Amino acid sequence: MRRRLERLLLGQKTYPILATIATLLLFTAFTLACAPSETTRNISRPVSSWNDNFIYAYDPPQDSGVNSVKVTLAVVSPYYPEQSINKDFKKVAKGLAKSFATDLDKIIVARGMTVTGSFDSLDMMTYPDKKNSDLSLTPEFLIEVQTRDLTRWAIKQGSAEKEVEVKLFGAVILVLREPLSSEKIWIKKIPVDELVERATVIAQAVPVYITSSVIPDSYQIGQVEFDGSQDAVANMLKKIYPSMMDTVWRYLEPEELVMLKEKGKEIRVLKRY
Repeated sequence: MRRRLERLLLGQKTYPILATIATLLLFTAFTLACAPSETTRNISRPVSSWNDNFIYAYDPPQDSGVNSVKVTLAVVSPYYPEQSINKDFKKVAKGLAKSFATDLDKIIVARGMTVTGSFDSLDMMTYPDKKNSDLSLTPEFLIEVQTRDLTRWAIKQGSAEKEVEVKLFGAVILVLREPLSSEKIWIKKIPVDELVERATVIAQAVPVYITSSVIPDSYQIGQVEFDGSQDAVANMLKKIYPSMMDTVWRYLEPEELVMLKEKGKEIRVLKRY
């Protein structure tokens, strides 16, 4: 009788303990199921300091007075070869071209000359545009960008990250022509010395489940969420832009362009324009 009573009392103590443990296990499983995974958690990402607004500015050093030099320059929009910066960094290239064209106009006016354009190409100029322009000026951007991985992709907080090296180098070419014949009068080169910056690239890390439905076996690299190499290129261009435009200022020397205007007239006579 005594042993039966002990079994009963022990059973009464054991059943609530087992029930409590079962409840805790169910609660833990529910909490884990409802918790956000690393791929869905709201994780802060780097933000571009440029915000896709790749614009540069330059102020000419002096002003010779509007139309004080009797030379009219037709400006053709900057040209990018296929292998140049325009290939993989189109937004940066577009901003550079827009800034260069704006500041080139400012330089020509500050030098006391008259500017027309810009024109998409020399062929897009009408005959009156060419005839009324003494010379045409075409900038050509031979600026190249090379990138190489410094690290492999690493999974961090649900994303894939890697470090890259970004290298920028090349030249800007200014081509001066007689517009009616398209004959070149001079070519000036503005070297772009090699610059290097380090950048971070962040992409989506897509989990791949094979042997388990809970723990990923591997990750696939998904869509790029942040590409720091764009900012790296923009930062390097910002460093060289003032000296680049200073060189343009020196090349567009009014006295020399007045002489080249006369050479353009000679070309028109020879070509019978």
